[in-house]
Amino acid sequence: MLAFLYWLHMVATVIWLGGLAALALLVLPLARRHLSAEAQREFYLALQQRLDRLGWAALAVLLATGMFQMSANPYYEGLLTVTNPS
Repeated sequence: MLAFLYWLHMVATVIWLGGLAALALLVLPLARRHLSAEAQREFYLALQQRLDRLGWAALAVLLATGMFQMSANPYYEGLLTVTNPS
């Protein structure tokens, strides 16, 4: 189960960061180059509506799987617990 959660965590990371990178490096520069200002605005609004759900879903998966991974770690002592080895 833990291996599956590690995999799911990585997939969510790739979806979130890969989507941001694709937008910044591919989609937005091409839209600026080939669309008028009004068409860009409509395109950005439609794109945001579609990608918002995907981004929030990826963030929720990251949060849930990250918390489970933390709790499965034998060195995890609790939220905001800071200890110093003597």
